[in-house]
Amino acid sequence: MVAADVTLALLFYDILRGFSEPLARAAMVLRLLQGALIAVGLVRLAGVPGMIDAGETAMAHQMIGLHAIGYDVGLVFFGGNALVMVTLLARSGGVPRVILAGLGLSGLVYIAGGLARLLAPGLIPVIQPAYLVPMLSETAFCLWLLVRARI
Repeated sequence: MVAADVTLALLFYDILRGFSEPLARAAMVLRLLQGALIAVGLVRLAGVPGMIDAGETAMAHQMIGLHAIGYDVGLVFFGGNALVMVTLLARSGGVPRVILAGLGLSGLVYIAGGLARLLAPGLIPVIQPAYLVPMLSETAFCLWLLVRARI
């Protein structure tokens, strides 16, 4: 997933920089930050089986918790990336408005979900159903790109 995100960050930068170099760079950096946070979390997570085998279950649970926090902080950056991408895609004039609206809402869902983990964990069950929006809108965008193959 991290490799795919890095690849997409670079590809979208290359495709969209003609619409705004600074915004395309910002989108790329935000997506790369998300990938970096996830990668660091995966390194922590990789040590969990060894900790459990060594009987260090408290440390294993702590590493799992740190991975979850890092992932959700990464989602805040990814949400920012989504919002910047919507601006760039709107400038391109090629993406249908309904997909842009869905992607914009997705960015807000990612930001709200990531911040909830840090600031209001009790809200996570309330926010979780909203992740249906990114699932649908990102799938629609992917299918639209596959069928139309233009931005």
